[in-house]
Amino acid sequence: MRFKHWAMALGMVSAALLSACGSNTSSTSVRLLNASVGYPGAMSVSVNNGSAFGNVAYGAASSYQSVNVGATNSQIVSNGVTILNRTPTLVANSNYAMIVYGKSGNPNISLLQENQTAPATGYASFLVLNLAQDAGPVDVYLSPAVTTPSGLGGATPVSGLSPTASNIGVTYGSGYNSVSTGSSSTSYEVRITGYNNKTDLRLDIPSVSLSSGQVYTLILTGSPSGVLVNGMLVQQQSTVTPYTSTSIRARLIMALNATMEAFNATLTAGTTTPTTTYLLGSSTSNGTTTSNVAISPTVGDYYTILDGTNAKASISVQSASSAGTNLATLTTAGLPATANNLPATPVPGTDYTLLVWGSPSNPQLTVLTDDNTYPIATGYANMRVVNGANGFPGGVTLSANYTQVVGNVLSGTQSANFAVPYDTTPGAFLQVSTASSSQPIAIFGGSNSNPAVPLNAGANYIVYVLGDGSWTNNGSVVTAPCTTCTPNFTIVPVQLR
Repeated sequence: MRFKHWAMALGMVSAALLSACGSNTSSTSVRLLNASVGYPGAMSVSVNNGSAFGNVAYGAASSYQSVNVGATNSQIVSNGVTILNRTPTLVANSNYAMIVYGKSGNPNISLLQENQTAPATGYASFLVLNLAQDAGPVDVYLSPAVTTPSGLGGATPVSGLSPTASNIGVTYGSGYNSVSTGSSSTSYEVRITGYNNKTDLRLDIPSVSLSSGQVYTLILTGSPSGVLVNGMLVQQQSTVTPYTSTSIRARLIMALNATMEAFNATLTAGTTTPTTTYLLGSSTSNGTTTSNVAISPTVGDYYTILDGTNAKASISVQSASSAGTNLATLTTAGLPATANNLPATPVPGTDYTLLVWGSPSNPQLTVLTDDNTYPIATGYANMRVVNGANGFPGGVTLSANYTQVVGNVLSGTQSANFAVPYDTTPGAFLQVSTASSSQPIAIFGGSNSNPAVPLNAGANYIVYVLGDGSWTNNGSVVTAPCTTCTPNFTIVPVQLR
């Protein structure tokens, strides 16, 4: 079920959701609902140059206002600036929630017609509307309510549940599901995962109360890094209750040279009941398989941390050739030793990378804040560089199809995302260079052994530069490439999502 936004001419999909045209002289009722993470401040709407109404912050809705269905040109204003101008088609004698959603620079509007027939006693009608622009399709699981989020486990693990609704794409709705409430009301834990992936938790609401005979819509909204989602429960023609995620996601990148490995990489978070997440899986070193170990270079997976407050990281570093000898224990850089938070105040909905880089004698841990949102412009891919290499004075520069994408990305940092035109066949010709070298240090495409990199429209790519910024020539370490040199670093372009 699709909720078409006004950028798509606001076509109507279902009589239960969006309606067809009506009389030029009749009126209908409209309320404004701010579901935009990109415009969380005061938001108002002016219809047909009339007086503005709304003035609602994120997670709130205005009262209903009467609108002439024959004159619906509408301007959405956020903090005094017009961000959208649309003319929807409305039917008379109805009720609409005008939902503004989206990230900064890419706002949109969806209409929810709030005239769904009430369900029978003992049931609630429950719709999920996915307006999280960067989340992709999701699944929804309902289970008995709990006091605190269960994550993927708890008394009712997600692994044993069937989804209440599945494969809900962005701007689509699930359709109304009939949910048992008993004679009065019943509370449910609502868990959102990535589509067909029960280990990819995006949101956990421990308790949502649904009353008998009522109609509800759970709107999913975006997050700072794009993957995790927030929610708000809209009771038809009634209250709006926001549910803001407290979760973060974190991963470990082990970027030291190949003689090193990380072990006991943990992230402890939470204020009431702190929990520890292991950021590495299993690895084999010296013939022994050990859990929570990664030989460099390694790019780990993201892990969802339910309560991201006061997150503290601890990562031990050892030589791969002498496992068990701890050379250093790293905690989050740049913060008081008594805190070691990730960072001092983690932002809910944000993805973080724990980058271990530097030299074997002086390893460092830097926390990177990741932007994993999709590109806004149609026909483009997002690209960024993560430079975990120790060396390369002046940083590294990335070019795609002979056009510089980003320059001078210093060691221990990452660049912002840059939009690059998609190129799937034969793929983009990529060059990575440094200020200290007269020739590229890596080439993908052309007559080189590394193939060109297909760039899909709407996707995210990262070029990882890991290891030591040097080469080995006949047993000696050198800082400039040569025909007989072997690089002491690894450069890998990867499609993140």
